[in-house]
Amino acid sequence: MNDLRFALRQLLKHPGFAAIAILTLALGIGANTAIFSVVEAVLLRPLPYPDGDKLVVIWQREGSEDHSNNYLNYRDWQAQSTSFTELSIYRRDSFSLSHDGAPESLMGALASANFFAATGIPPLLGRTFNADEDSPGGARVVVLGHALWQRRFGGDPHVMGRTLILNAIPHTVIGVMPAVLGLPRAAELWVPIGPYTTNATWQDRGNNPGLYCLGRIKPGTSVEQARAELFSIGERLGALYPREIGRTRTVVTPVLDNAVGSYRSGLWTLLGAAALTLAIACANVAGLQLARGVTRGREFAIRAALGSSRRRLIRQLLGESLLLSLLGGLGGLLLATWSLDAIRLLAPAGVPRFQ
Repeated sequence: MNDLRFALRQLLKHPGFAAIAILTLALGIGANTAIFSVVEAVLLRPLPYPDGDKLVVIWQREGSEDHSNNYLNYRDWQAQSTSFTELSIYRRDSFSLSHDGAPESLMGALASANFFAATGIPPLLGRTFNADEDSPGGARVVVLGHALWQRRFGGDPHVMGRTLILNAIPHTVIGVMPAVLGLPRAAELWVPIGPYTTNATWQDRGNNPGLYCLGRIKPGTSVEQARAELFSIGERLGALYPREIGRTRTVVTPVLDNAVGSYRSGLWTLLGAAALTLAIACANVAGLQLARGVTRGREFAIRAALGSSRRRLIRQLLGESLLLSLLGGLGGLLLATWSLDAIRLLAPAGVPRFQ
């Protein structure tokens, strides 16, 4: 403690040097902390789903263009594949909601009954729809998202059984999902997809009506194996229906890569730049310390003449460096905290992991 008190007095005697050194360290540490916080949240943190690395999104590609899936292809994949415990289908869609107030336009999803089993997330209240409801002519039911449940129903635990008018059609509320379920992006409710599958355009193998597959890969099966199996099935279907899908290929991508893959290289580049900034900051502070040490040669000589050992002088210098580091680290944490608010404002709005 005596060394730290002496170090503090030395820094207070030279406020200009102390301020420059602390600010330099704070900038380097703050930049690294802020950027690493983003990288950890966006790229490194696991998905909030059980065994999230087993979740994949599936669509089709023709040449360099990506397309949604055809419903009949999905049924063939479901019947012929063996790599998945669940292979579900969904489509983002807009809904007009009428219930005890002004009509509201919101984003929701059509989903197959096994969609929720694929995510591995159980409902917060009630249940999800079953196979009978997810079929042509099935009962019109709806599962609410947590945000919609809170906003329109005040978190009422007795919301099950209520009737909502969605797109002028009455739907019965059967369940509420927890906030952690973020698939598909920005969805606030889910309704069975089965009643929509009789649409003539959905029965056309050459039509892609905005459908995407969410699959959960079996334990012991890799993404590469699942991708190879669906590619093989796609090759067979292409031979059977050359005019409709002969040139399409199946794309299988982990959910995390699908959500943030396009930002991966940019974020790692930013982190590398931040690390370089910290290295430059440390080198600059070390240079300042060396320059200041040269000017303190007379002080050290007098202290040595008065009986201070080399070990005692080294402890003094280490105490000063430690104090600078602590103050620079504290400043860096404050700078990082303030920076994250700005980063949230600049981050892509459509990628929840940035928030």
